[in-house]
Amino acid sequence: MTAPTVTVAQLTRRISQRVAADMAADLWVRGEVSSLRTVRSGAMFLDLTDADGQGQVIATLKVTCPPRQAGRIARQLHAAGVELADGVAVRVGGRLEFYGRAGSLQLALDRIDPTFTAGQLATARTQTLTALTDAGDIGRNQQRPVSRVPLRVALITSAGSDAHHDVARPLDASRWAFDLTVHPATVQGPTATRSVIDALAAATATQPDVIAICRGGGAASTLATFDDHQLCVAVARCPIPVWVGIGHRADQPLVEQVAHTACATPTAVADHLIGAVDAVAAATAATK
Repeated sequence: MTAPTVTVAQLTRRISQRVAADMAADLWVRGEVSSLRTVRSGAMFLDLTDADGQGQVIATLKVTCPPRQAGRIARQLHAAGVELADGVAVRVGGRLEFYGRAGSLQLALDRIDPTFTAGQLATARTQTLTALTDAGDIGRNQQRPVSRVPLRVALITSAGSDAHHDVARPLDASRWAFDLTVHPATVQGPTATRSVIDALAAATATQPDVIAICRGGGAASTLATFDDHQLCVAVARCPIPVWVGIGHRADQPLVEQVAHTACATPTAVADHLIGAVDAVAAATAATK
């Protein structure tokens, strides 16, 4: 018996009806945010992904969120100290829809669980701190001697950013001949860890007096790069003293706990460098 022939529109309508009938309206899905973007209207689009043990993506689901829900979700996340960004683990609720015109299945997002993301970040942070402590990496970089006059500074940050200028301007305005070399790095998102580690290796090869890693403030989820185990190990075991200036609201990023010197902001890093040279100059003048 010959199977009936249907139009594409008829088939996609059947698929849409089946999806609506089979999937519960209160569906919750967890995954990792990817390809996040917000359009001018305020609507939000992203992919949710699952990865295997090697970090390879094995499943992807398109997600859409209209402006009103997107605004409400952003406020909920902000209250929890979390911000959506690529690489952040989330638990979201909504309904599955089959969009016939594009022939794609997507999740219409209308709610989120901020405590899930906050909990994931806290758990990962605790595990990393335990591993760093067990390996003896806490305090390791603090044992690196700082040059008596630390004028040669390698700065790792996003080139042209506020953090970049917050370090460069005070050093330029000081009376000392600081030699500042910028090693650009991505400081947020899924590629940030590798980018900062590579910049750290490049900076180390130039043998500066101090390496400074700086970025501005942000939510806990956007600062997760600086809780990364690999990055913390690289900083702890760097043969050059690493000074860190990362703006943050509450929890201290773990990279500050393994760095030689932790300053509250990028500007504070510059002030600390200037103060160190000022102190040497004052001590020298006092002996004359």
